[in-house]
Amino acid sequence: MTQEKAFLLLINGHIESAEFPEIPSICVKYSMSYGPDWKHVAGSTEGLSATCFRGESHRFVPDLPITATFSRPQLVFSCYGNDLFGHDVVRGYGALPIPTIPGSHIRTVPCFVPEASSTYQKFVGILSGRRPEFVDPSHVARAEARHATRVTTQGKLVVRVDVILKDMGKFGFQTVPRRGLPSHEPPTADLSGLRLGKQKGFQRPVEDREVSTPAQSDDKAIEEVSPALPSDDVPRPLPTLED
Repeated sequence: MTQEKAFLLLINGHIESAEFPEIPSICVKYSMSYGPDWKHVAGSTEGLSATCFRGESHRFVPDLPITATFSRPQLVFSCYGNDLFGHDVVRGYGALPIPTIPGSHIRTVPCFVPEASSTYQKFVGILSGRRPEFVDPSHVARAEARHATRVTTQGKLVVRVDVILKDMGKFGFQTVPRRGLPSHEPPTADLSGLRLGKQKGFQRPVEDREVSTPAQSDDKAIEEVSPALPSDDVPRPLPTLED
């Protein structure tokens, strides 16, 4: 697959934390699920974290790095832990579609486990350590027969993913940044030919209007400060104004 026939999708990330309230320890496994139109180019398609224990904040910190390059896949997570009898059992499955917008993304992935078909099988599975699980973990990333699978939510994962896209513009795809519109500047309106105040029903804002005050002569100023004349209209001398 050459550069002229495909664009590249590069992801880098890690699992920041996990919350499973009723589980003392856990380890997380991830794998890639993608269709026939995608091809894995570089990086690992699966990984497994070390077993981690819950701290005072009731959160697990697997800190599992994720690095892969694809030429639109999904990340599939499988969580495992020990039960009361020391059996290593599945604690949750989850799937995360890779974001199509370049940049750093934080996603919360709900994790669930399949339920037993009957109460008796559930009790036997707890004693024997053989609880229901998917033969192919990538089943959670597909829609086939999902409606016929009964599941129970167990917890969630917090995943940070950094996405880099390359050569998508050559194939007619336009990507936008995570925040805002595309990188080009928005068109600016030309207001030079607009005559304010000439349109019907238009009134300029108060803060933009210039308030003009007519010039007052000295005589007019004196008349304004002069006391009112008495009712008998007898002329009286004006009071002297002190500087």
